[in-house]
Amino acid sequence: MLPQAQPEPKVVTRTYKPFSPEFFGRVEETSDEERTTHGGSCHCGAIAFTVTLKWPFPKYTVNSCTCSICTRNGYLLVYPMRQDVKFSGDSKEKMGSYKWGHKVADHRFCKTCGSSVMIDLRRPETFGETDPRKDMVGINHVNILEASASGTSSVGYRKMQWVEGQLLNFHEATEYHPEGVLFMD
Repeated sequence: MLPQAQPEPKVVTRTYKPFSPEFFGRVEETSDEERTTHGGSCHCGAIAFTVTLKWPFPKYTVNSCTCSICTRNGYLLVYPMRQDVKFSGDSKEKMGSYKWGHKVADHRFCKTCGSSVMIDLRRPETFGETDPRKDMVGINHVNILEASASGTSSVGYRKMQWVEGQLLNFHEATEYHPEGVLFMD
């Protein structure tokens, strides 16, 4: 049997820091003609909203997170700017809030039917005031009325987990660090 060559040592090339200003800095300007507005609601209709997305479905990719709460809530997420989500009447007052684990994200749900509506990604305690052009929320795609028949495409986050306040993707990362995931190339 021939000896096998040893692989080259890996070098840290980038660090993934979820919810960092760099992540939220990916703001793409789109023309008004490309933007689409959709109506949405919780299951019982107590919470109603409209959301304007940068692109129409299916061009707008829907994201699926496999963390325990997103999996249990059945989240399929789109990330519009906060200013592009408009709640009707007293819908905001009808939402409850739940923060789990490290209390990083504010999961919002209907107080009447329990439907998961959105994830509030604002973190002023960490990043200070957010630039309005980078202030996004995660809206549960399932609650967007026109989306179910639109043939959307989705991208899944695989095996992500919060460790020491960081979201770790163990399929892409080879080790973790308190400052984020260390990607090895």
